[in-house]
Amino acid sequence: MLAAMAGFPLITQRSLVQIQPVQPLSDGSASAGSLAAMATAAGRVIVTVEAKTDETFGPVVGRYLAADRKRKQVEPTFHSNVGKRVDALLAALFGPALQAHNCELRYQLVHATAASLIEARRRDATLAIMVVHEFVQPAAVNPRRLERNAKDLEQFVHVLWPAGSAWKPGQLTGPISVRGGGLVPSDVPLLIGKVTTALP
Repeated sequence: MLAAMAGFPLITQRSLVQIQPVQPLSDGSASAGSLAAMATAAGRVIVTVEAKTDETFGPVVGRYLAADRKRKQVEPTFHSNVGKRVDALLAALFGPALQAHNCELRYQLVHATAASLIEARRRDATLAIMVVHEFVQPAAVNPRRLERNAKDLEQFVHVLWPAGSAWKPGQLTGPISVRGGGLVPSDVPLLIGKVTTALP
């Protein structure tokens, strides 16, 4: 993970000082496997890490919401704030143009990115970095699933930063500015990256 950050202008001369779990969002939800690393020099940096093998980045947002609505229809006693939470996160990251019911992005990427920015604000950081750390053990992973995840991550970055530079795994992409809203700040720059570790 640290190798992906080496030499990037916004974080040079900053040193790792602490690693600890990311705090849950206001609704209590947290991304599995997330960590926060604080680095400091000219400013403080928050790095959140999403650990992956070949499992998905969660459900597709549009389908996730459809399933939630269907469950509410068949189970009158079932209550959920999924719709409001997803709408708020999408609005904060993408603005009103992205409609939740048509969204083809993976929910875990939406959640993890928002959590990284919220964590940065919570800790008075000047930069948020969200890194996907992929662990690949050839005998234990499905290459098609790895390819699917790679495409889902690339699509997410493109929608979040359509005018930005080309997505390249192993490098940090950004800085990206989001619209902001709720607990998600609009004035904290964001970098997104992916690194892969091969396991024996």
